[in-house]
Amino acid sequence: MLFINQWAQTAFGLTAAALPDRLDQLLPRAGQIFLQTHILPMLRNEGVVKEIYLQVKGAAALQIPMLLNAQQGMFGDKACYRWVLLPAKHRAEFEQQLLKNRQQMQEFARAAESDRKILQTVLDGVKDVGILALSAGGSIEFANIGAELIFGAEAQALTKSRITDWLSLPDDILHTLSLTAESNGNQLSAVQYDIETELQQNDGRHIAVQLQLRRLAPQQTLKSLSYIVIVTDI
Repeated sequence: MLFINQWAQTAFGLTAAALPDRLDQLLPRAGQIFLQTHILPMLRNEGVVKEIYLQVKGAAALQIPMLLNAQQGMFGDKACYRWVLLPAKHRAEFEQQLLKNRQQMQEFARAAESDRKILQTVLDGVKDVGILALSAGGSIEFANIGAELIFGAEAQALTKSRITDWLSLPDDILHTLSLTAESNGNQLSAVQYDIETELQQNDGRHIAVQLQLRRLAPQQTLKSLSYIVIVTDI
């Protein structure tokens, strides 16, 4: 044994002046046999041992159920096996906490999905205004029903395209979108445009529209979203 930490010394009733030389000195007789017949051969053949329960001698002549993990490694310049022993009761507590966290995440996911559906319903209720969400660079990530009506295309088709496929945009907006794509928008200050331009509908017709483009705060949105666009048929 090259090293044993303070927690193990306390839990196993050891003193700094009388630390064991070998791992099997920490184990009761049955554990010593299991170590020699199963654990060590597995460790030598595979280089790693995971999730094995065994009893370890504790303080006050108690035996402590432990969860063992071991693998080949180095201690300074010496090749060694690293042994990590976790009290089984701690493992049970960990698993209970993990289950609790998983349940909380599922509840958060359900709440988020509910909020998403409510927001979708609200945005789709605005049928005389097209609302788009753009990624860095100008790809359309979201389109409401109002956008479907103004563009003459289904949301599925819109979200497979770029804003420049439909709208004539001035050079300053195109430059801003290219900068956003290159820097992911992290270095850009607030961006706001209000312009009149021309939109080419899905059937090829052109209409005049009022366009409002706003930069979204990166820390308040999903990383894939950078702009909100509102389009009104003049």
